[in-house]
Amino acid sequence: MNSSKQISARTARLNSLILGQGATLPDGSDGFDIPLETAVSREGLLDSLLVLYDECSKDVIKKKDKNVADFVTKYRPIIKETRTLRVNVADFDVKNLIGKGYFGEVHLVSERHTGEVYAMKTMRKSIVTATQIREERDIMASRRSDWLTSLQYAFQDQECLYLVMEYLPGGDLLSLMIRTGVFDEELAQFYMAELTEALHALHSIGYVHRDIKPENILLDRFGHLKLADFGNATAINKDGSVTSMTPVGTPDYIAPELLQTLSTTSRTSGNHDVTCDFWSMGIIGYEFVTESTPFHDENVNDTYSKIVAHCEGRFTKKLEYPAHVSVTSHYRDLIDRLVTKVSNRMGYAEIKRHPFFSDVNWDKLRYRIPPLIPTVSSEDDTSNFEDVDKSLKRNAFSSKPTYPISKVNDFSGQNLPFLGYTYVYEESDPAGKYRDTDEHMASARLSQKIKEQDRLIKEHNEELHRLQRDLLERDRKLATLNAHSKIYGDTKKEMENLQELLKTKTAELAAAKTDIKTLRNRLKIEEEQRLKNDATIADLLKQTYKKWEKAKQTSDQNYEKQIAERRTEIGALNDKFRNQTNELRAKVDECTQLQTMVENYKSLLKKSKDQLMADKEEYDRNHQQLVLAYDTKLAEHRQKWKSEKELRNRHEEEIRVLRSRIQEYEHTAKNNEQQNAKFVDNLKRRMTIQLEEARQVSDKMSEEMQRKCCDLKKEINKLQQEQQSVTSSANSSQRSSSLFSVAEPEFKSAHSSIQDLPATAQAEDQLRNDLQRA
Repeated sequence: MNSSKQISARTARLNSLILGQGATLPDGSDGFDIPLETAVSREGLLDSLLVLYDECSKDVIKKKDKNVADFVTKYRPIIKETRTLRVNVADFDVKNLIGKGYFGEVHLVSERHTGEVYAMKTMRKSIVTATQIREERDIMASRRSDWLTSLQYAFQDQECLYLVMEYLPGGDLLSLMIRTGVFDEELAQFYMAELTEALHALHSIGYVHRDIKPENILLDRFGHLKLADFGNATAINKDGSVTSMTPVGTPDYIAPELLQTLSTTSRTSGNHDVTCDFWSMGIIGYEFVTESTPFHDENVNDTYSKIVAHCEGRFTKKLEYPAHVSVTSHYRDLIDRLVTKVSNRMGYAEIKRHPFFSDVNWDKLRYRIPPLIPTVSSEDDTSNFEDVDKSLKRNAFSSKPTYPISKVNDFSGQNLPFLGYTYVYEESDPAGKYRDTDEHMASARLSQKIKEQDRLIKEHNEELHRLQRDLLERDRKLATLNAHSKIYGDTKKEMENLQELLKTKTAELAAAKTDIKTLRNRLKIEEEQRLKNDATIADLLKQTYKKWEKAKQTSDQNYEKQIAERRTEIGALNDKFRNQTNELRAKVDECTQLQTMVENYKSLLKKSKDQLMADKEEYDRNHQQLVLAYDTKLAEHRQKWKSEKELRNRHEEEIRVLRSRIQEYEHTAKNNEQQNAKFVDNLKRRMTIQLEEARQVSDKMSEEMQRKCCDLKKEINKLQQEQQSVTSSANSSQRSSSLFSVAEPEFKSAHSSIQDLPATAQAEDQLRNDLQRA
């Protein structure tokens, strides 16, 4: 017997998923596009509940179903309390705007209750895709590398998405390049080596950045690099390739393989690998020593053309440097082997083995003292960031709606792609229970502070070791330079400064150790209190569960009785509904037959009109030929013909009126058919309470159709009378033409054309008979 299929085992697994205690899929299960721990986590379920409540709260939906309105009323206080307890914008105070881009803005913020400083990125839902924000959130939430910016909170509201990240006061690499100017090769070596390790850390967790540029590389307070802005990042396929549907990245730094989707011959998805990030790293290395990018042009298309042309051809092309720039062969070779076609480009292992990095200790690179340490006066110091328009910093949380106002009361589903986006970083919980209690949150904050203090102690120890080594080195220099008093005095003064610094660091270390002891004692007390609260909560849950079981049994019995009664009523209503449907179908068939007959009348009227027009043309030709010989007689005949023409025009006008009325009838019949369909649909949904009303509506519609048929018959009779008058006029015209023919034999051609009018009269008789049958 498979124990994993037991109810208790499945329930335990579900509890573990909700509490975030591991969500690996069992053997033999199907995969999911969204990780299981994200879809079934506490935050994911709360997101789903809030989206459901917001959609049900719309007036149109509440009016359609009473159950929806009852649901909204019942859970309104619970939802309000839940929104208050979850992380939201009101938990932070905005200090400064430190970054701005197309997809959003980055502000320096502080948590109101703790005073901790973070960087908060704000993005509008209307201009980002679920894939973009999901990749960025997951990468920073993984916290699997010191080379990547870590995420503290992720939350959302109706309009925006928010990412609260660690704040790196060192600024970005672009600001450092602006302040420093041209980098020497020793400085470039350090940052190129750290960038190599940072990119490898990102690739190791299964992602490629695709938008590496100085603005997306940040510096911490000690001067080490960290990658940021993963909005264009994407997951790496199992075979190590990456699929791109459109080119992504910044024009000056984009790799040529990312531009293959712009091909005019075939617009298909392009495949590439992770080395596209190393191309961008090579561009940055070139910019270190020249202060410009190699393919820059004011026109973006020209920039793309230069990038593609650089990698075309059988032979490898080299980058050209300005005449005033002097670089070593090793550095030049490194850049050329990065900024080249994919087949020749170096990967992570080859970069580490390159001669330019021969003296780099890769294992201790993160603990090496950076050549440039940022000047930071406080935790919220923003002096290392380039100035951004500060007038925009208070507009980050505008509440103007970005979705169509016309759909505000309809089911929109606009927040469905962002389910499971919310994230709260928490320290691991050994007990794994009641993660959202106040005791646990306080314990988590204390644990985080302890870890931070441990990290600071480690950094202080490293700083002490470095200072001690420097002190020994100064002592050796002092012993060898006793003869030089000036140098000796300078060295002694520097040694005293180092000793003072050593004392300061030692005092800070002692204070940190004291803080750790205090925090550990507080954590122990909080854990004991939490265990007591857990026992009380467990007893309450057992009592509540027993009451719920009794209530459920009573409710199930009542529901079964109601269901049996409803089934009997539904059967009777279904029979009545079928009878009504058959009657409606018969009415529709009758309307179809009438419409067919109307089409036949339209065809006969068209033929009659064509014949009359042909007679008119023939009459005009004969009139022009005989105008000189029979001027007086032709004048009289022209007067008669004019009256016939006016009568014919009136006849055509009445035909157009009839056609218009027929079209109105067709439109009315179509509307009736739509109303019938709507009536049937309403009858299905409301058959239990409005059957009698539906029958009255059906009778009323039938009477209206019969009344319209009678009106149409009256119109047809009227038309028949008008056609009879037209026929009598045509016969009189024929008699006058016969007299004219006897008086003058040469007028036979005109007489023959008018003599064709009996054929028209026959067609009109046929039309009249058909109308009478209709």
